[in-house]
Amino acid sequence: MLPTKLLTYRSIRREFQTHSVPEEILVDHYTKAVSPVFTRFLVRWKVIPNSVTACMILSGALGAGLFALPWLASKIAGLVLIHLWFILDCSDGEVARITRRFSAFGTEMDYLAHAINHPLFNLSFAWSLVALHRYSSSAILACALVSISAEMLLRHLTALTYSYRKGCGEALVEGARRSAPRIWAISLAGIFSLYPNFALLFPILFLIDKFAGTPLAPIYFAAQTAFSLLISARLALRWIRILRPA
Repeated sequence: MLPTKLLTYRSIRREFQTHSVPEEILVDHYTKAVSPVFTRFLVRWKVIPNSVTACMILSGALGAGLFALPWLASKIAGLVLIHLWFILDCSDGEVARITRRFSAFGTEMDYLAHAINHPLFNLSFAWSLVALHRYSSSAILACALVSISAEMLLRHLTALTYSYRKGCGEALVEGARRSAPRIWAISLAGIFSLYPNFALLFPILFLIDKFAGTPLAPIYFAAQTAFSLLISARLALRWIRILRPA
């Protein structure tokens, strides 16, 4: 661990962040630029990584609750706390690397944080759309439930896939080779449907819609739900092929 006086913004960016940021997670580029500011103070105050994760859960839950309220001030506060949620998600890993405090409990706690906060965000976003009285309440709530289910299924299947590859050293069976336009279309859809991007971009689109009268937020909600469902179904079918008797 670097002495606190040598722990600078640049040293955290250079030595304690994961340098391979997936291009699909657009918001990572922004949150990883901000998180070292928080990480320096957290290390200086001797906050352990699991406590940072607990603060992340609290920030996400409060953000979801405030965003669901009808007042503009609460919407803005909710947006800020939802963004802080993902910044702290970056910071807990940075604090763990700096202090060299890793644990299986910390990994499970981080997984639990997403399992708690993601459904809360979806319900908050759905309630906010319903409160506008512009769209079908039944359709929005159904979309929220499908989205929560698909996203949770996708997280479990992705974790299962990671464990399988790590344990067996084998890749899952791939489908037919895709054309370049299809690859680009799937990649673009994946960028905007990945949950961190959705959670941070949706509140911004909602506030734009609220004042401009545009339907960007519900369209994004529906598209993210549909793509998450398709990806989950596709990965589930891969596992059915692997597990079925020869």
